[in-house]
Amino acid sequence: MRQGSYLLTGSTASEVVERFTCGPDGDGWTYAAVREDPGTGAPLGRLQLRLDATGATSRLHVETGAWVVRGGCVGGAVLWRRGEQEGEDVAAGFWGTSPAYALAALRRLRLAVGDVRRLRLVEVTEPVLALRLVDQSWTRAAVDRWRVDDLATGERRVFESDGDVVVAGTGLTLTHP
Repeated sequence: MRQGSYLLTGSTASEVVERFTCGPDGDGWTYAAVREDPGTGAPLGRLQLRLDATGATSRLHVETGAWVVRGGCVGGAVLWRRGEQEGEDVAAGFWGTSPAYALAALRRLRLAVGDVRRLRLVEVTEPVLALRLVDQSWTRAAVDRWRVDDLATGERRVFESDGDVVVAGTGLTLTHP
């Protein structure tokens, strides 16, 4: 298992440190992380994401404060639960500020260099873990470089991956590989 930490500076109100471990897990892949305030070290949340052999999310568990989201993919649908609220959406997986979501999408898409594919995901927003559908265009620009365009807002994120880790990208810095 690989481990390290990220400094996330993206769309959340403040910076967050995400300490993670990730790697192969049986016939799939797993990513587990704890989130902390970079100044105080106070705990801010947890994330567990497990993929099956096809790259589909078999288990998602996210916690921030009093909020908890659980979910996974079944067939062509994403099932999720947030408190008493339950949902089912036609989507390929989940999206959010953690690099785990980008790594999961890469494993699901398996694009060749130059390929472009549209992807519908359920975004887990912070800090209250509200869920909404997002449509994105994914481009594999180079062997280790990806471009993600939000089709509703035009926002673009670019990142570079090295197997199980995002090594650079919009809104994140790998601080301890």
